[in-house]
Amino acid sequence: MNKELLAHSLEFVGDIIIAIAVIRVHLGVLKEHKIDKEVLNSIRGEIVLASVGIFFLVLAFALRLFGF
Repeated sequence: MNKELLAHSLEFVGDIIIAIAVIRVHLGVLKEHKIDKEVLNSIRGEIVLASVGIFFLVLAFALRLFGF
């Protein structure tokens, strides 16, 4: 494995860990129900965006890995 692929792999894993942490925090806040509806709706939207971001990270990593 060359250094560039290793660097991309570590960056990918780090980004995924951060994204999962953000989603977990948002889900925890959603379960508390101690905030108003507008904020809850905003958090739901952020969870969707974080999920889409994870998808794009995986796709970009696969493209780099297979040389597209």
